[in-house]
Amino acid sequence: MDQLPLRDLHLPEPIGWWPPAMGWWLVLGLLILMGIGAFLLIQRHRRATPLKRAFEALRELESRTDMKTEERLQSISAIIKRFAMSIAPREEVAGLSGDAFFEWIKARINDQSLSSSRLEGLTTSPYRRVSQDLDLDVLLTDCRQLLTALQKNQRRTPLWQRDGQSLKPRMDSPPT
Repeated sequence: MDQLPLRDLHLPEPIGWWPPAMGWWLVLGLLILMGIGAFLLIQRHRRATPLKRAFEALRELESRTDMKTEERLQSISAIIKRFAMSIAPREEVAGLSGDAFFEWIKARINDQSLSSSRLEGLTTSPYRRVSQDLDLDVLLTDCRQLLTALQKNQRRTPLWQRDGQSLKPRMDSPPT
């Protein structure tokens, strides 16, 4: 019998790994988004908030033994003032001191554990003579309570309004 001139079976080329299928592109995109989200979440968690910075400054002040009581009181007052300026508009807080600063703080906290006399001692003690019965540990504890209460009750001022500027257009000038 005459054989027909047939060729061998022709197999298709093996499937390559590139380009990947659409599902693999979606998985890759999802992994990248998850990685970016995790990075941003970690950065946000580690970011030094004003409250964390104030507590770090208080811990440093507590550990220093070379300071006089008057210097410690001034440092505590400066920490409270810096914290207040970081959570409220600078123009509102920067010029306040003594009783005016005490009233500003009293208007912003609802913490009943801080009595008015203890709160007034925190804000006005740098401007008075230091009494011998002053307990710095109690004062630092009160300062931590005050800072926490201020943070909890802060009025959320938008970032663009903290510098006294607003993103709203001025109405007295015609639009360009």
